[in-house]
Amino acid sequence: MPGNRKTGRHDEGGQTLVTFVIFLMSLLLFFGLAVDLGFAYITRARLSKAVDAACLTGMRNYTVGTQAQAANIASNAFALNYGTCGRDVGPVAPTVTFGVDAANNVTLNVRASATIKTYFIGILPQWKTLTVGARAQATKMNVVMSLVLDFSGSMFMSVADGGSDGHTYLPGAVTSFINQFTENADQAALVDFGSTAQVKVKMTSVFKTAIINAVNAEDNLDKTWSEGGLQAGWKQIQTVSAGANQLPVIVFFTDGFANTFNVKLGCQPSAINVGQTDPSNHKCGDNCWDLRYLDPNSGDDVDCNNPGSFSSIGGTLGSESGTTTIKAGTSETISKYNLNVWTEGQLRALQMANTIRSNNITIYCIGLGATTNDINQVFLKQVANMNDPANPTYNPNQPAGEAAFASTASDLESVFQVIASQIAVRLSQ
Repeated sequence: MPGNRKTGRHDEGGQTLVTFVIFLMSLLLFFGLAVDLGFAYITRARLSKAVDAACLTGMRNYTVGTQAQAANIASNAFALNYGTCGRDVGPVAPTVTFGVDAANNVTLNVRASATIKTYFIGILPQWKTLTVGARAQATKMNVVMSLVLDFSGSMFMSVADGGSDGHTYLPGAVTSFINQFTENADQAALVDFGSTAQVKVKMTSVFKTAIINAVNAEDNLDKTWSEGGLQAGWKQIQTVSAGANQLPVIVFFTDGFANTFNVKLGCQPSAINVGQTDPSNHKCGDNCWDLRYLDPNSGDDVDCNNPGSFSSIGGTLGSESGTTTIKAGTSETISKYNLNVWTEGQLRALQMANTIRSNNITIYCIGLGATTNDINQVFLKQVANMNDPANPTYNPNQPAGEAAFASTASDLESVFQVIASQIAVRLSQ
């Protein structure tokens, strides 16, 4: 009996050792699997980033040259973003193909896969390598676009005189921008605004030469009637019957605040534009507060010796220093040394932008100004309905646009290119 008990304990110890070894091997196998799958996850993330970049870059260059050139640019963008990795068994190259979707939009598909070496689970013959892949698709929408450009007086002033000197660089920036779009597929119109708003090029599918020529021939239009410019741009989009494969957008460029609005006053039988010289421009001295009464059709001065007051449309106006909320219907006096005209011009531009976006039109803003004395970035984020913490009126139920800013006029071309790349090309898969 004693001998049997001793043998039993020996057998139990052996069984325990075998069980522990099996457990340890299983644990190491699962640990190795987790590590190698982690490497596979990292590789797939790098692939996803690279195919996304290839899709967007290739499609953005689709209109510049041939399809083959765009595909080559896409491949180069993939290589730049994926790079190299010691875990790869061999070179990783994408497959780039163009196509057309059900709505007749041009698509670019990029696929790529990478085979990586394993470190732990490679002890098993069938797991010496792992293959992971990623794919992306970019779609080029057909754009219906109104280009709304600020040609107020400060556009024609040098920086030393408190202006932006924007007229020097804007024609080149607009030329590069408009060449990113495709005639006979996209449609475009040009509106300029200052004391008045004018349609310089009506909505057309053959637009490049007309828009480039019009921008190069612009004149000083004095004040900044942003509301009128936005409305005129919207009316041009309304001339086109919306289709499933069309993207309606307004590109709104300005170098200053909206300082003009349209209202009917007692001193005139019809509505006139009331404008105020920018009080934020400290270089203009006492003239910063000057008021002007203007014909909204011609921009010419009209007489208004006793303007009185107006009823504000109300709203919330953001700025770098905070927000201002005015109740609709508030009676506001018109006086040289208050900001009522200045504030109302911005509120009415925001109301017009809100109306435009409610019709499923996306607004992209380009601002020119180095400091908050030159431009109110928060205001333009509101106009675009940009999803940004600084925007106090962001509406998730309306199209969210983008606001981009050039600190100097020489930066305009690159900023216009950023907006062009965001308008018509988007990842669809």
